[in-house]
Amino acid sequence: MTFPADILGDPTLPRAQDFTILVGDSFLFPVSLVTAAGAAIDLTGLTGTGEVRDDFGGTLLATFSVTHNDEGGIVSIYLSPANAALIPWLGATPGCANSAPAGVFSIRLSDGTDARTIISGKAWLVRGAIL
Repeated sequence: MTFPADILGDPTLPRAQDFTILVGDSFLFPVSLVTAAGAAIDLTGLTGTGEVRDDFGGTLLATFSVTHNDEGGIVSIYLSPANAALIPWLGATPGCANSAPAGVFSIRLSDGTDARTIISGKAWLVRGAIL
């Protein structure tokens, strides 16, 4: 498997995206990877990894499950409630009593030789039911 040139050469990657994770809930975020012409990128043979750290290059807090649908170009990023519970509550953000920055995350795809971060940003925790 050759790493898709449309991912390696994409100047828009990694996409900047913040994740808001509700403590106690499952978290699922799909990412669609397409060519400049809009066609789905074939991800067959690639593996995905994802993690939350307290800072870039810092302490590992939790890991995402990263899967894809091969030639459909959709990457699914999943964090279980148990894994989300590993992320420490660092205190509320001023002005928002139930929200706190938890750290940063990155999601990568690899073929065993080449790798590319496809999305990264801040991870925010929200606690307390809104119901």
